[in-house]
Amino acid sequence: MDSSDPVTVDEAVRAALDAYAGLQSVAEEVEDEWTYVQDLTAAHGERLEAIAAADAGRLLDPAVAAAIATACDEVGRIADPHRAIDWLSTFPSVVAMALGREP
Repeated sequence: MDSSDPVTVDEAVRAALDAYAGLQSVAEEVEDEWTYVQDLTAAHGERLEAIAAADAGRLLDPAVAAAIATACDEVGRIADPHRAIDWLSTFPSVVAMALGREP
């Protein structure tokens, strides 16, 4: 575990939501998909926030913390808007699954 990796569920979700906002920004470049991107990010953002609220303060296994930090880093590298749209639904599921929730 890196010292910058999240330690609790709510910290992990906060990091994931920050990465998700960057992904959303890239995806919004596709004008024809703007409404879809907004709807998708709102729904998945609420889902991740609900996980954070339900498990706030719960400590993460270091491997889980590292996995979420790695996933955040990876989506931060996505520069293609169409690929970003694809990952808008995939990334929250990866985070949820890492946190032991249904994808």
